[in-house]
Amino acid sequence: MILSGFQEEHQLLDWYEQDSISALQYIEHHSIGMINRFKKWCQESGSSEDEESAKDFLDEYNGLFLDTVVSKNENSTAADTSMFHQWCENSEFLDELYSSKPALHVTLWRGV
Repeated sequence: MILSGFQEEHQLLDWYEQDSISALQYIEHHSIGMINRFKKWCQESGSSEDEESAKDFLDEYNGLFLDTVVSKNENSTAADTSMFHQWCENSEFLDELYSSKPALHVTLWRGV
């Protein structure tokens, strides 16, 4: 596939996963930042800027990204669960919410 300019990350990822583009194309059309990170990574690891290095870089880059996302989601879920249990135990607070017209409007507005 012939690409020109920078593309959206989700589109590049789809093409890369479908083997429509190479790892080098993914990097070259992602962003200047991605290109610079790849070049720095190659220099630090003593690798040449070829397809195999690009694949290794993307594996490492995506692994770090996915680990960060999973960690954030786990922390967020734990905090949400904790807050939910605190709210459930606070019957005075819940009674105020049940009788609050603004709370009802916000709930309806959010579509919950």
